[in-house]
Amino acid sequence: MTAKKLLFQFILILAFAPQLVKGQDSYTQTVSGVILDQTTKQPLPFANVVVVGSDPSIGAITDTTGRFILRNVPIGRISIQASFIGYDPIVVSEILVTTGRQSEVNLEMAESSSELGEVVVKAKESKNRALNSMSTVSARKFNVEEASRYAGGFDDPARLATSYAGVVGNIGNNGIAIRGNSPRALLWRMEGVEIPNPSHFADVITFGAGGISALSSRMIDNSDFYTGAFPAEYSNALGGVFDLNVRKGNTLKRQYTAEVGLNGLEASTEGPFVKGKQSTYLINYRYSTLALLTPLLPEDAAGISYQDVSFKVNMPTKFGTFSVWGLGSMDNSGQLAERDSSKWEYDQDKEEGDAFTAMGAAGVNHQITVKEKTHIKTQFATTGNLVRYDLDRMDSTATLNPYSSIKNDHWKYTLSSTVNHRFGPKHTLRTGVILNYLNYDLGFSRALADGQAPTTIVDEKGGEIHTQAFAQSQIRLHPLFRMNVGLHAQYFNFNRSYSIEPRLGAAWNVSDDHTLNFGYGLHGQLEKLNFYMIQNEVNGETVYPNRNLGFSKAHHVVLGYDWSINSALRFKAEAYYQYLYDLPIGTSGSFALQNLSNNWFFRDSLVNEGTGQNYGLELTFERFLKKGFFYLVSGSVFNSKYTANGNTYNTRYNTNYIVNVLAGKEWPFGKHDQHRVSISGKFTLQGGERISPLDNDASLLAQEVVYDETKAYSLRKPIVYLLHANFGLTFNGKKVSHGIAIKVLNATATKENLGHRFNYKTDQIETYEEVTIVPNFSYKIEF
Repeated sequence: MTAKKLLFQFILILAFAPQLVKGQDSYTQTVSGVILDQTTKQPLPFANVVVVGSDPSIGAITDTTGRFILRNVPIGRISIQASFIGYDPIVVSEILVTTGRQSEVNLEMAESSSELGEVVVKAKESKNRALNSMSTVSARKFNVEEASRYAGGFDDPARLATSYAGVVGNIGNNGIAIRGNSPRALLWRMEGVEIPNPSHFADVITFGAGGISALSSRMIDNSDFYTGAFPAEYSNALGGVFDLNVRKGNTLKRQYTAEVGLNGLEASTEGPFVKGKQSTYLINYRYSTLALLTPLLPEDAAGISYQDVSFKVNMPTKFGTFSVWGLGSMDNSGQLAERDSSKWEYDQDKEEGDAFTAMGAAGVNHQITVKEKTHIKTQFATTGNLVRYDLDRMDSTATLNPYSSIKNDHWKYTLSSTVNHRFGPKHTLRTGVILNYLNYDLGFSRALADGQAPTTIVDEKGGEIHTQAFAQSQIRLHPLFRMNVGLHAQYFNFNRSYSIEPRLGAAWNVSDDHTLNFGYGLHGQLEKLNFYMIQNEVNGETVYPNRNLGFSKAHHVVLGYDWSINSALRFKAEAYYQYLYDLPIGTSGSFALQNLSNNWFFRDSLVNEGTGQNYGLELTFERFLKKGFFYLVSGSVFNSKYTANGNTYNTRYNTNYIVNVLAGKEWPFGKHDQHRVSISGKFTLQGGERISPLDNDASLLAQEVVYDETKAYSLRKPIVYLLHANFGLTFNGKKVSHGIAIKVLNATATKENLGHRFNYKTDQIETYEEVTIVPNFSYKIEF
């Protein structure tokens, strides 16, 4: 099927979709959920839950397990308010109710630190505040519905984050640079466990990046995103944290979803194992060959496909709650060489390769509340990722010869336990330990010149131990002032390096609508294991110059201000300073590991003697979805520098500024407003990534691109203008809903500057630019 034929079918669907949902009844749905104590995870019985503004009134009281059921909720957007004696009331808004799926809304409430009658607390939801109560600054809650609704989100948490202040992305991959840090400086966690980057084709194009998320948006529950000075439980990252939660299946009925689009097929199912019981399952599978996108792919692309599966099983028992979760993905890609040597223009024309990547994560969790004040979460998980990439290059006789090979296999076993204890409404302690056993099987080789046999760069297999421990307290000195104090420690047995990391945060509610925030953290991060294993030959002996590399470290200080202008409108400002030290750099020259984009084969000797600094100002002006309209305007100005061997340079990611303007609108239609049409668009203006000047003479002599690294990253690529667009239709029938979506990344076909390459025909260095447009037309049915 061609793209034109598929587009024609979508036009037919748009024309006849109303016939799929005959009938003009006023449809309703059931909304259910659980209310828990934020610290102890203890159910809150007899809490009051109401649908805000409903007429007639719709409400419920939670049972002894904290569960509530709201029946006959009208189709459309709703807000839910929960209140309970001794707890701060909360409101959850923007909940989309459709006929095809029952919504589950799980809430956690914080115990009020004020005496009865001392302070009147208004019920409100602060969407910019993370789920984690230990966070005070540079943190934001996000949900899957936003990843789908926001133009440019493309159902991918990383792409969604590019709408937020301080986050810079691009078109060709989902890597993000946070506050001038490399995409490698980002920590991914799922269900509390550190996991590899959950992206298809991860690390193939750029370290720390992939093509598209391997975790379906249908699986993600409300989650947290941090851009710095994060709480003590997070470490092994300098830039930011994605703390992803997987939602559990619906407890009331079995539900099904199927979707077909340009990117492939997707199907999911969820529900209780036994009707009326609380144990549930949720599973999702996706498959894509990208065959319909062939006209948009490079001519030498071959065999591009991917698939992923994710699941969660949740089992409450009298001995606590057990859950089993998992995510797995496999990707294939390749390129074909041009057999006619007279047509060779670039190196890639005479190269032929096959790449296979995979990642997986699975875990078993157990949670239990002891004596109503202590909550214990223990889990065992195994995670891993694999990259295999073999590349052949043709010689002058058009004969393929081995050129390079990558075998990058990692798998890890993690045992962790976290204890939350509430001494009272004014003091909560959270402490934990994380034990990681790291396994690896690494093999890297590359020909140092055309016609030569590949030289071994890394050839190691083994296992190492990475141990982490943390403790943090939240203290409410006053109902309007809270402070978080914590400490994180890491130890890497491979070279006996360690990192001791204090953390501090504070939030002062100056008034109901104004909050001042402060955060400080010292953070440490290990490098990719293959960087430690680099081997060289010196006087006929194999040496390992980088085995003693320690943790890269950074002090991060943030000052923030939040203004809740009204229930739907807020303004946020943050100023930050990050001082980095012990950065791995070359023993001479300007090389710094933090700038390394995707070179698996570098062989430099490194020392922890580099420093750097990132500082900037971020502004956000946001209207949450209300009366069908939302927008988000964010802007950042920043500077990112590093020092190596006595000289200071720009980092690769020092784009200096970025501005995002995102807006969207929804319109209900139909006799009872049971259907919905939505649009959204996002415009981005950002400075170009940094690049070193060309050494033209050396490049022509070597017939390959050579940069003048004595002036590292002194030039800037062109300014980037991007436009993304979303369009959606939802039709609700009696027990089924249909969704039609059109999503486009880079709708204006902006060229992406990828650097330079040598042209064999013209014997010149050319600017390397590509136009990457990523469209997705899809049809979804829920029932």
